[in-house]
Amino acid sequence: MIILFRHGESTANAAKLIASDLKGLGGTAGLTDVGHVQVRQSARNLLQTLPQIETGYAIFCSPFKRTIQTTLEIRTVLGIPKTSKEDDRLRERFFGKFEGKSAENYEKVWERDRAEKSVSDWSVEELADVQARTQSLIKEVQGDMPVILVTHGDVASNIIATYNKEPLSKHREVGGMQTAEFRILG
Repeated sequence: MIILFRHGESTANAAKLIASDLKGLGGTAGLTDVGHVQVRQSARNLLQTLPQIETGYAIFCSPFKRTIQTTLEIRTVLGIPKTSKEDDRLRERFFGKFEGKSAENYEKVWERDRAEKSVSDWSVEELADVQARTQSLIKEVQGDMPVILVTHGDVASNIIATYNKEPLSKHREVGGMQTAEFRILG
């Protein structure tokens, strides 16, 4: 079983800015107070949904500050010891020239995604590249032990579209997640 968990509200979300580069805003944008509360509540909901959650769960997270903080909150609520691992394959989709700019620019990228047009001229990471890196990780970690993957919106929607055998061009429609939302896949 794989459980996808999107990070809680971050300072970049609150400021409506794109934070996709660890060397830029993405490296410093942590959770807001609201984000911490969201994650704790969502983790409690996960515990109610799957009461058999135990310390046998493996947790992997993106190396971004907001996902690391989300993972710490999840581990605390679920009582899972320090067994989480950061994995670069869960990092935010790189939004190139839009880094640090208004979140309104997401829609420009998603419009091209829906039309199956390249975004490389903006130095934005292509959906197929996100899919390749995330599926590589999932193949490695999938097994008998349930896995929680703590990641970002576009990465999660890409994983959900792939899991549901939907075209990546529909990733936002079939897999869009709110902050601190979780989804259970198989």
